[in-house]
Amino acid sequence: MPGKKKTRDFLERGVTHDIDEAAQRIFKSAIPMHWIENKLVRDYGKDYLIEISNAITREITGKTIYVQLKGVDGANYLYDSTVVAHKLELRHLTYYCDEIKEPVFLVVVDVQTKKGYWLFLQQYLASKKEWRSRKTYTLHIPVANDLADHIKLESEADRAIKYMRILSATTRERLDFDIQQLEAKDPRFQVIPTITRETTKYQLKALKPVAFSLTLKAPPKRGSDLADDLIGKGQAVPFAPGEVEFTGSPLFEEFNEVGGILRIVHKFDATVTLICLDEEGKEVARSMEIQGVVEGGRDEKHFRSKESRSPVEFEFGPLTQGKGGSVKIRGDSNVWKDQPLRLASYFELTHRLFTALVEHNRLIVECHQQGNLIFKVTMRMDNLEKIRPFVNFLDVLDKARKVARHFNLNPVYSEEIWKDDESVDEIITAYNVVFNNSHQVNPENHVITVTFTKSEAEKIVKQDVDLAGLKLYTSVDFKLPFMGNQLALGRLAVEATNVRMDLTVESLQQLLQEVGDGVKIPYVCSKSSSYVLRQLTDAEKEDQQEGQEHREQAN
Repeated sequence: MPGKKKTRDFLERGVTHDIDEAAQRIFKSAIPMHWIENKLVRDYGKDYLIEISNAITREITGKTIYVQLKGVDGANYLYDSTVVAHKLELRHLTYYCDEIKEPVFLVVVDVQTKKGYWLFLQQYLASKKEWRSRKTYTLHIPVANDLADHIKLESEADRAIKYMRILSATTRERLDFDIQQLEAKDPRFQVIPTITRETTKYQLKALKPVAFSLTLKAPPKRGSDLADDLIGKGQAVPFAPGEVEFTGSPLFEEFNEVGGILRIVHKFDATVTLICLDEEGKEVARSMEIQGVVEGGRDEKHFRSKESRSPVEFEFGPLTQGKGGSVKIRGDSNVWKDQPLRLASYFELTHRLFTALVEHNRLIVECHQQGNLIFKVTMRMDNLEKIRPFVNFLDVLDKARKVARHFNLNPVYSEEIWKDDESVDEIITAYNVVFNNSHQVNPENHVITVTFTKSEAEKIVKQDVDLAGLKLYTSVDFKLPFMGNQLALGRLAVEATNVRMDLTVESLQQLLQEVGDGVKIPYVCSKSSSYVLRQLTDAEKEDQQEGQEHREQAN
């Protein structure tokens, strides 16, 4: 058995040697005559160093590339024979991509057909990220990269040398190089780069009308799915080499051989009007015309608002004629920053619409383009609890606007209002006192400071009791804080029940010795307490007026 195994290994090595010898003969006879091939012995992952001389003078130019030669007895042709598939190990790919500073060309020679195909490895690997997580990776070599096509081969070798040099250049130089390479392929397009931390993307802008065709060549079921996603829905769809054929521009034709991601989208400016209906189908509120963009395919479309002054962003989709999709709503009150409160853009329409939505979740979406109805759908809103906090915020802001209007104020909107509960409490207190005549505070752990005359304070010391009920009046010039202003509300009544003195009798006695008239005594409210700030009744106003007159007469 051991002897047979050695014989088989010897035979296999012999066949492999014959294929390698044949591949080398085909390679040497196929490359340009002015290329000087230097066979590398025991060089890891590289078989030849090619020196490129001038085609006419044969002078050495100093330009060099490496070649990794692979001979195969019958190449693995895929995608209607448009590419040759060949596997390489991760250790080789990492070496080529991360360590070698000169261009490396993989050349696969099919000894049966006596044809060779080349691939510039570093740029190919840079465009693919998934190979680093695999032990072996299959490379797809376009059959258009024919070793016998000297014009294309020499052009690519020259470009590969520039590419490797530019890797050590500045970011700007690399970007300019990429743009020049792309625009050289089709001067009818302007290449516009977008740079992020993760990647650089290029937008192609046609400088003149460009006609090109697209043919789906995938199997019937796959082709039907591609057509539905691409044309019907306008989605971005990954496609493999050979599944899609472009003609009409070299910029697109290279995707025939390498695959990519394709999206065909119809995009146009439009307006959307939202109409809220009650359970009987009657309109209860509607939005303004919301400016935005519609994009999608023939059957499904998405709308995204782009009104920069609106506090709400809307996204609808996928929308089809008569059928609604999902709705995404995002509130952003920052658009009101530095705007006068009473002139906050789109506030009233937004408040009215969202207040209606949380009560009636039925919504009509009408989309218009240049005044023409494009589609109209009716949908029910789910998960409305998520927008209720935004509605509560709008309710408080509505109260603030009404108070400001009542006092002829117009403070500037600021996000600082919402950073503490005290500012919000000030708005609600002012609104309730002005428009509802009274404001009741949650009394728990609330401290009331009551000012007594010295004689009244001495009675408290003698009685040593808490107050079951307390009513007192503010001064005539009492002012309530409101969004950086002081509201002159006049004299108000303060009523409290079941409050406890927050001083010991001994502390109160000490206080009486230290102050003159006007002794301030703190009282603490509990769960059983009540605390109300309210406007005076007519009878109280008369009593206060009479008291004031008596005091003036006494003086």
